[in-house]
Amino acid sequence: MVSALDISQILFVVLGSLGGAIIIIVLLYVLVSYIAFSKLIKRPKKQMSMNGDNPFISLMGEDALDFIDYIKPKIQQHRALVTEPVEIKTNDGLTLRGDFYRAEEPTKKTIICMHGYSSGPEFDFSAITPFLHKQGFNLLFVNHRAHGKSDGKYIGFGVLDHLDSLKWIEATIELIPNAEIVLYGVSMGGATVMMASGLDLPPNVKAVVEDCGYTGVWDIFSYQIRQMYNLRPFPIVHLAESFSKMHAKYSFRKTSPVTSVQKAVVPILFIHGGRDVFVPTFMGEANYEACTSAKDILIIEDAGHAQSYYKNPELYEETLLTFLNKHFDSSNKNKVSELKE
Repeated sequence: MVSALDISQILFVVLGSLGGAIIIIVLLYVLVSYIAFSKLIKRPKKQMSMNGDNPFISLMGEDALDFIDYIKPKIQQHRALVTEPVEIKTNDGLTLRGDFYRAEEPTKKTIICMHGYSSGPEFDFSAITPFLHKQGFNLLFVNHRAHGKSDGKYIGFGVLDHLDSLKWIEATIELIPNAEIVLYGVSMGGATVMMASGLDLPPNVKAVVEDCGYTGVWDIFSYQIRQMYNLRPFPIVHLAESFSKMHAKYSFRKTSPVTSVQKAVVPILFIHGGRDVFVPTFMGEANYEACTSAKDILIIEDAGHAQSYYKNPELYEETLLTFLNKHFDSSNKNKVSELKE
C-alpha cells in the first residue's frame, strides 16, 4: 500500500518537475525575445548587404533580385552626387548626419528624404533622385540614428526618428530660409514621416509623402513573427518591448503612424505596393483611412515592398507631382506646374 509519505514525495517530484519545466519555458521565451530585440533594434555590427544574402531582400517580393539588379547602378550614381554635409544633434545627444543636394536653380522647395529599416538614402532614393532633381527640388538625404554615418546604438523604428525629424526640419530652414518642405519617407521612413505629421510642425512643412509605411511598431513585429517564424506574438513582442523600454528608451505602442495621422493637419500622400508581404498592403490602407487631413492614395498593384516606383515610374511620378501641385501654397502653384517634364 502507498503511504501518505510516498504520495507526498511523488507530488513533490511531479510539482518540482512541472515548476522546473515552466521556469525553462519562461527563460526560453525571455532568451528568444532578447535575441529578437538584439537582432531588430540593436545596430548591427556590420551593415547588411543589399543583395541576395540579405534576408530582408527576399521579403521585398518575388521580383526582389531583379529589383536589386535595377538599383545597383543607380546606387553608384547616387554616391557620386555632389552634396553638402549636414549634421544635427538629437534631444538625447546623438549626432546624425545627412547630405544636402541642391537644385540647379535656387529654390525654396526642399524634400527631406527618410530611408527605411537597415537601409540608406542611396538604396531607397537613388532611383527617383534624378527625377526629383530635374523637377527643381533641393533634396536632404537623412541617415537615421543607428544607420549609415549617423551615431546611435539602437534603431528607432520611427518612434525616436519622428522627433529627430524636427531637427532635420530646423537644419533645412537654416540652409534654405523660408524653405517649403516635403517630408518623404520609405518603409520605416514612411512610418517616421507619418508619426511626424501628428506633431506641431512649423508652417514650412507643406506636405508628407509616405511609401509603404506600417501602422505601428507593435503591429509590424507581431505580423512578422507570425509570417516569418509561425510563432504567436505573445509573449515575445511583449518581452521585446520591455527590453526596448529598458535599453532603447521607447515603447512599441505609445506612438504609432495610424494614430498620428489622425492628428495630422498637413496633406499626406499614401503609396503602397499591392503585393507587399513585408509591410502588408492592408497597413497602408489602414493608415490612409485613419488620416483626417487632406489625403490621396496610390496602390501599385504588382509591386512588392518599396518597389512601387520601380514597377510603375510614370504613374508614380504623375501622382506625386499632382499631389504636390495641389498642396503647395496657391501663390507658388505656377512655379511647381512649370517644372520640367
